Amino acid sequence: IGVAALTAPVAAQHSTVSAVAANPNDATEIWVTNRDNNSVSVVDTSTNTTTAEIAVGIKPRSLAFSPDGSQVFVVNKRGNVPHDVSFVQPVLGFSGTEVRGSLSVIDVNSQSVVNTLPDTEVGVEPYGVAVAPNGMYFAVTGFRSGWITLFDVATQTQLVRHDFNADLN
Repeated sequence: IGVAALTAPVAAQHSTVSAVAANPNDATEIWVTNRDNNSVSVVDTSTNTTTAEIAVGIKPRSLAFSPDGSQVFVVNKRGNVPHDVSFVQPVLGFSGTEVRGSLSVIDVNSQSVVNTLPDTEVGVEPYGVAVAPNGMYFAVTGFRSGWITLFDVATQTQLVRHDFNADLN
């Protein structure tokens, strides 16, 4: 019986949380990325309950609130590419329509995704997102593409992109 208890599968509610941000307009609300189930959870800290779970792209990595707290920008490391598909061997299951990273824009009031920026804008396997202190732009790093891109907060359009040199020697 003891061995069976140790080897039985355990149901996980949310696996890996990779980022957390506090809602600037509600001190009791925390938003977290759930990397293993491709979502963002909203947690009410006053009741210790999850009040919403919002589906985003695959492997959400980081998130940041807009300056006014009306939107959340979420970086999705794999865009729409399933976990079991490898970028190294693109012949295996790739159709040519893959988005290899994305950024989901969530409206805080409706708790729904209102815009998605693809890899051509945010880079391949984006990693981080940060909003400027002046609230005018947000920055997204494209890990595999070697980009950092600045976007206008209000329109989510690209302002400027910097490509890092592949060989810094």
